[in-house]
Amino acid sequence: MHRSLSDGWHAAAAAICGAAILAGTAACGASSASSSGTSVPATPSASPLAGLTADQIASKAFADLASVSSVHLADSVVQSGQALVLDLTIGTDCRGTVEMSGEGTLKLLRIGKNLWIKPDSKFWKSAGVSDSALLSAVSGKYIRPSAKDSDLRGLQMLCNPSWYASEFGQKLTGLVKDGTSTVSGQRALGIREPGDPGIAYVTFSARPEPLRLNAGSSGLLNFTGYNAPVLVSPPPSGEVLDGTKYGF
Repeated sequence: MHRSLSDGWHAAAAAICGAAILAGTAACGASSASSSGTSVPATPSASPLAGLTADQIASKAFADLASVSSVHLADSVVQSGQALVLDLTIGTDCRGTVEMSGEGTLKLLRIGKNLWIKPDSKFWKSAGVSDSALLSAVSGKYIRPSAKDSDLRGLQMLCNPSWYASEFGQKLTGLVKDGTSTVSGQRALGIREPGDPGIAYVTFSARPEPLRLNAGSSGLLNFTGYNAPVLVSPPPSGEVLDGTKYGF
């Protein structure tokens, strides 16, 4: 089955919305966002990627993404008129936030297989929690969900570089090079599928890595800080609640 860059984006956006589903907030639908690199015409023949086809470059780039120890991931999309902002450093350990305008912010921490979530008060209220005593009990606290909670699969996937590599990198064929750009301060090569709005920017190097996935009206993902150390400490025990007592 053939997939486009936009197909991969929609799968990733669905996982991002797992955070919203977990808290019972608004369902996710069509998305829109736009951004692009600063275009530079043509790919020089001396390029370290000149001897590879666009399909080969994409395959190498997503394989490299799957193998990294860490990467910082940021996105800004609109789902059903609702803005979502993702700011995560992902890898074996993971930390960051998922913010939904009007719905609140969810903080994530993961160390190995141990996951903690910290919804803010607005998030809890958007989830339908109105009992003042319950809101007081959970306010400012981390929740440690049950490892068996199937609703957490989307949140776990958000922390795994290999998941993004799999979603965006499978069965991509018929791609073409689209000149060079400056993305996040780095020279990058654009790769796209003719007729599809999606474009991937990868580092202009012998070992390319994804820098930006821009699906036009469907959304945008930026990848920076490859293989940087990630220091994540578990929250203080006094700030952690057992998720099984709260339906997690």
